[in-house]
Amino acid sequence: MRTTTASAGRVPRLLELFRRELELCNVQPGETIGIYTEGGERAAYAEAWATAAVVLGASPFLLDMPAQPPATLAELGSSSGGCGLADNAAAVAAFEAADLLIDLASLLHTPEQEAIVRSGTRMLMCIEPVDVLERLFPTARLRAE
Repeated sequence: MRTTTASAGRVPRLLELFRRELELCNVQPGETIGIYTEGGERAAYAEAWATAAVVLGASPFLLDMPAQPPATLAELGSSSGGCGLADNAAAVAAFEAADLLIDLASLLHTPEQEAIVRSGTRMLMCIEPVDVLERLFPTARLRAE
C-alpha cells in the first residue's frame, strides 16, 4: 500500500488506535484480517489497519473494489456501501475465509455482510473520523459490562 503525503501524518496516530482496537478484538498471531474499501476511500485507514495487524502477527489483505454509482435517483446522497461486492462471489468468499473483516465501506445490512458474518468471520466497521474514533474508543471495562 502507498502512503500519500496527505495521509502520512495521520498513519502513526491511526496505527496506535487501530492496534489497540485489534487487541480488544482478540486478534491473534496467524489470523487473517481482511480489509475492505471501495473506490480508494479511507486509504490511510486501510494502511493503518494493515500495519496494526502485522504488528500483532496477523496476516492482512486489502480488497479495494470500484465504487458503484447509485442505481436510482432515490439513492443519491445515501450510503450504498457494499455495492462493490454485489455479484462478486470470489470477493465475498475471500472475506468469508478471513478471521476478521475490517469494513471501511459500510456493508451494513447488505446480503454480502450477512453471508460473511454467517460464515463465522468477525466484522468491524470503521467509517468515523479519527477524532470521533478516539473520543468513543472502547475499553475492556466497557466491553465487560
